[in-house]
Amino acid sequence: MRTAAVLAAALVALTALRGQAQEDGSPYEAVVKDMLTATDKLTAVLTTIKDATSAGAARPELKKAVRQLLEVRAKAQALKQPDRAQRERVAFAYRRKLEEAVSRFLQERSRVGTIPGGRDALQELVPLQERKGDSPRPETKPKG
Repeated sequence: MRTAAVLAAALVALTALRGQAQEDGSPYEAVVKDMLTATDKLTAVLTTIKDATSAGAARPELKKAVRQLLEVRAKAQALKQPDRAQRERVAFAYRRKLEEAVSRFLQERSRVGTIPGGRDALQELVPLQERKGDSPRPETKPKG
């Protein structure tokens, strides 16, 4: 579930950034479009997973899609935050598209988790959970 929360947070942050964009192809407009494209690509790769064989075959493409999403996240983090009026404008313009993209991703991720080999393929999504400066989560050992 942490992957979903991180992805959703990144998408929400990007809606705020979109508010600074004009229709002149600014970097803010580009980063929002890139985030939607990267999320859709990741979801599309997940849809190809139908069994253990396709799960294994999808792993390289999942890695590429995750890398693309991380690159877009880094671009978004480098941009200055917009003011409140701009955030509201962007929320109105992109909220539905972003919600739909996240919803499709979550549905596919959940579905893939039930397929033989799917959980192994979903390990490719782990880098989406890690944020810059985070330390790795400690291993929990069974009590006994």
